[in-house]
Amino acid sequence: MKNYRLISPGLAATILSLPIMTACQPNTLTTSTTNTSGTVLVQNTTKADNPCSVHLWDGKNFTDSDITINGAGRYSNLRTLPGANNKDWGDEADSLKVGSAATVKAYKEENFKGSSVTYNPGTQHPKVSEEPSSLEIVCK
Repeated sequence: MKNYRLISPGLAATILSLPIMTACQPNTLTTSTTNTSGTVLVQNTTKADNPCSVHLWDGKNFTDSDITINGAGRYSNLRTLPGANNKDWGDEADSLKVGSAATVKAYKEENFKGSSVTYNPGTQHPKVSEEPSSLEIVCK
């Protein structure tokens, strides 16, 4: 954790603890500014896209329900993805976007079987030819 101070004239300093980010987590930008009363403001902004991720949509052209898988990993089935709130993503992803540091290999069948398609870093696919049932995500 890194500590940042929020300093305001006449008030005690407040220490904020923020996690240190790794290459496969969203980029966090930390900026500080001073307002007209002399207060130093620390603001953290998370970039919208994690470079080590794949974003899936249930509809073509990036529509309908969606989920982002962050970080490298192997998913032998998409029925029980972490953070999917019990939605079965097996054979459901109709469109996807790949983070700038990720390469995604999508398999037609579970357990990395059947035909496969490799999606390169930073690419967008508004209509995938075959909805995946298992995935491998490799990050650089």
